[in-house]
Amino acid sequence: MRIRRRSTTILLELPFWKALEEIADSRGMNLNTLIEQVEGDCHRRHKRAQDKTNLASCLRVYCLEHLTKFGEASSSTATPSIHGRPAGPA
Repeated sequence: MRIRRRSTTILLELPFWKALEEIADSRGMNLNTLIEQVEGDCHRRHKRAQDKTNLASCLRVYCLEHLTKFGEASSSTATPSIHGRPAGPA
């Protein structure tokens, strides 16, 4: 993948790639543009040199924050379990 005219490899689990693709699509942008934005935000947030910021970790945190803010995880009526079903009595 090319990010800001440099070639890089990003190793993420499939659910994170799918989440990033859905977020990019919902914002009307391509995946590379979204990743560039997340990378820039991560650098500003952590004030680290570009080569010391773990982009994969930043992308995972971004997905988690996005899902917490906009997804089912923010619902007050259901708390998701690790299996994708609401936690609670059976």
